[in-house]
Amino acid sequence: MDDLEPELAQKLLLRATYLTKSRWIEKEKAAMAVVKILGSYTLAIIQAGAFVRQKLCTLEEYPTLFQQQKGQLLKFQSKQNLSTYGNVYATFEVSAEHLQKSKLKRQDLKRQELERQELKRQEQERQELERQDLKRQKQKKQESKK
Repeated sequence: MDDLEPELAQKLLLRATYLTKSRWIEKEKAAMAVVKILGSYTLAIIQAGAFVRQKLCTLEEYPTLFQQQKGQLLKFQSKQNLSTYGNVYATFEVSAEHLQKSKLKRQDLKRQELERQELKRQEQERQELERQDLKRQKQKKQESKK
């Protein structure tokens, strides 16, 4: 994996985000900030662009997310971080972290939906029991009148 020239890495990043070329000028500064923290590694640049393309963050937000994840990487995976390609690892960690949060969110939403369904079923059951009880009470009243 070779380093790209910063300007070429910036163009690659902007292409990877799928931003229209008309927006490139307004995003050049943010793109260059991303390139500087990633060290111009092709794979890291493409990974960051894909992350932005998926609308998981903006180019402006990416450096902060990356630095947070890189901090986690330093704590727990120092061998990879000391590698020449530590920034490439960290870009994958940013994506993996987002995927994990998404998975947890989906699981939480699924659990909430199951709880809503159970509450709805219990409410329907309660209403049915009330109807049956009212029906019995009416029957008893009618029988007592006879």
